[in-house]
Amino acid sequence: MTSTPWRLRVLLLLTATVLTGTNAVGQEMTVATKDGLRVALAKGGTLQQLSVAGENLLPGELVGFQPVGICDVTLGPQFVPVSGTAVQEVAGAVLQESELDGLSLRVAARFEGTDELVKVKVRVSDTSGKDRGLLVRFALPIPAQGWHWWDDVDSRREIAASGTYENSKGIREFAALPEWRDKPVLNMGSHAVNFCSAITGPVGLCYAVPLDQPRIFRTGYDADEKLFYIVSDAALAPETDPPSAAELTFYLYRCDSDWGMRSALDRYYRLFPQFFTKHVEKEGMWMAFSKLSELDNANEFRFAFQEGAPEPGYDDRLGVDSLTYFTHAGMFANIADYNPETGPEPSYERQLAAMRAQFKRTTGSAEIFDASALDDAQERLSIKRTAVYGHIIAQYNLDPQLPYGKHMLERIPGVFQSYREKRGGELDGFYYDGITTGINYRREHFPYAGYPPIWDSARGKPFLYNYFSSVEFAKEVAERLHAEGKITMMNGAMGSSFYTAPYLDVMGAETGLRINRTSF
Repeated sequence: MTSTPWRLRVLLLLTATVLTGTNAVGQEMTVATKDGLRVALAKGGTLQQLSVAGENLLPGELVGFQPVGICDVTLGPQFVPVSGTAVQEVAGAVLQESELDGLSLRVAARFEGTDELVKVKVRVSDTSGKDRGLLVRFALPIPAQGWHWWDDVDSRREIAASGTYENSKGIREFAALPEWRDKPVLNMGSHAVNFCSAITGPVGLCYAVPLDQPRIFRTGYDADEKLFYIVSDAALAPETDPPSAAELTFYLYRCDSDWGMRSALDRYYRLFPQFFTKHVEKEGMWMAFSKLSELDNANEFRFAFQEGAPEPGYDDRLGVDSLTYFTHAGMFANIADYNPETGPEPSYERQLAAMRAQFKRTTGSAEIFDASALDDAQERLSIKRTAVYGHIIAQYNLDPQLPYGKHMLERIPGVFQSYREKRGGELDGFYYDGITTGINYRREHFPYAGYPPIWDSARGKPFLYNYFSSVEFAKEVAERLHAEGKITMMNGAMGSSFYTAPYLDVMGAETGLRINRTSF
């Protein structure tokens, strides 16, 4: 296989504790934290030093490794290393600019050192004007045989001489609810189960991501290549904002080698408390479906939350928070004169007419569906057959800038007022019965997304993982409700994406008493 010809000039901005020295390779720039994590780069962006508390993790034969790499998935699995010329500025910043002519890409990265972590921001831009499917990787060459890879707080695996260590899963097209248990995960867009990961040996190192920037990514350790890596999926398209560009941010920091993932989480909680603000004042059990007034001595069961809010006045007397249904995993509709057990498959036109009629009944406008529906791979408004709650379901884009998201947000004051007037009590918040997910090929939605598309390799085109648009909606709802002293709750939170967590105050599921700890 011949190597792809390419010429590099990389923009790499390192705003950090920058120390300069001289070695045989030339000028060296070091990003360091105050707790002893040091990463040194040469002028070309290659790795010269990696150490934790004086423990050198970079053997001599691995000096010169380029940690940033780009893979164009349409060309194969190879990662092209990104290197270039570094320039140190007076303020202690390091600039590195890169243009990969063979891949028609520009790459910019920023490394920022703080007291306890190194923040890395990588921006990739297309110069061809075409759609692009990319993997963006940052990897540290660490010989870690005999160390441990942590799958979660309870599980770790000893790293052998070969093999790949990851804890990731495929994205889902439907919400994580029992109704969709039969729906398989997709064969594209595998993502990490946890928002931070750790390897531990003589020392511990972690990768983590910001919870307010949804991305499809995974972390792991490749024992054959001796690489501790984080890889992000990104598709570039002219319709995104900014056009044909994607930005990815992650953190590198230390953790205690004995406590592993628990230490990684503890540090993350302390570094980013804004993602874990507690708005719930009373804790207790969650009642679904039944009225508390129908239970003898209901207060003996320490109920704190009532799903559905059938009688908020009675709940108020018990000191129980009442939360009403606000949105589900999609819009359901029945098709007139259709029996799914005996009738033939209804045409797409009949399904579309039924869904538009259902949107008109519930929102007053069929055009809201036309504007907010997802596009399927055939670039039609996406409608799926279902066996629960209706004949068909349409998942929608809840982005607050689009018509259905706006419609739902505008409903909020009226819902609270209606409960006060008609049900004789104060509503304490909303609950999501799952949240709309779906994959969305609709390019006119791309400019509204606060996250990059990812690539469908089978069809050779970009799509939005629509769950992240629902996260943007959940963020807006949480900000509005928290300002009024209200809270949010979600059924199906276990097994869902951690990116929703900062905007949910009560997370759980309609389930039994035995819950796997990895679900939390």
